[in-house]
Amino acid sequence: MSQSPNDKQELAEDLKVVKENAEPAAVLVDSGCVSEAVIEKIEAENPGLQVLTAMERQPHGRTIKQLE
Repeated sequence: MSQSPNDKQELAEDLKVVKENAEPAAVLVDSGCVSEAVIEKIEAENPGLQVLTAMERQPHGRTIKQLE
């Protein structure tokens, strides 16, 4: 987590910290981390690691009826 408006440049550093304590097979990131170049670089540098992320944002404030 950081105070940056988006986390695209934070993902690689955050992953390094995680890998100090665990060897994940996959990481789940929010859409603030979505950068095709960053994700491709991370997957290339970490064979076998799968980065899972939302590809688009959806508006907040939907009603229950809209979700059904």
